[in-house]
Amino acid sequence: MDLIKLEIIISNIYLERLIEKLESAGVKGYTAVEITRGKGIKQGEHLSEGLLPTSNNTIIFTICDASKISNIISNIQPFLQERGGMLITYKIEYASGLTS
Repeated sequence: MDLIKLEIIISNIYLERLIEKLESAGVKGYTAVEITRGKGIKQGEHLSEGLLPTSNNTIIFTICDASKISNIISNIQPFLQERGGMLITYKIEYASGLTS
């Protein structure tokens, strides 16, 4: 089975809606981690200390069957274009401990 890792970085304000869209596209599991520090090309360094939690970003990722990735992306891409966010996919060469 060919597997793809899908990573999305999005503002916490839109996280719950993104999760709803992922689940409606058939994503069964995911991991979300709040980003506490980063540095981007456009906006420079970002520190989350002392800011409202809604102004922070989260990286959410999932691993799915490659045959489903087009449907998932087409379901969430318009939302990301509207709200902002980054989407990256990776082909998985090896994975262990995954259950379907």
